[in-house]
Amino acid sequence: GEDEDYGDEEAGEREAQKEKEEEEKKKKPDAYEGFVLFQEFLKFEGSSREFQDSELDSYLKEPVLEWNKDFKALEWWREESQKYPILSRVARDILSIPISRPTSYDAYVSDRREPPEIVLSM
Repeated sequence: GEDEDYGDEEAGEREAQKEKEEEEKKKKPDAYEGFVLFQEFLKFEGSSREFQDSELDSYLKEPVLEWNKDFKALEWWREESQKYPILSRVARDILSIPISRPTSYDAYVSDRREPPEIVLSM
């Protein structure tokens, strides 16, 4: 009689272990299923891009504007930000960096120099 009770306990433990494993499977996402969903997403993304040009492609296809000495690049990009949201942000970040035009001599000479009159008048 004791052997039969021991077998029932072991079967009960195995059953409990199976239930525990099934619960863990439900908690963890299936990696393969996630991969398949990702593959479907990539197919969807690829198909939608086949018919649309990127912002850069669209921008490069536009005709070149005539040269104008009063042209303000930052203002133009602000106006075109609806059409080119990413490129306009990149242009804003790059074009807003102050630049200087010192000659190589001016950049490396350490002599004390007097500022130009125009700077003093400011």
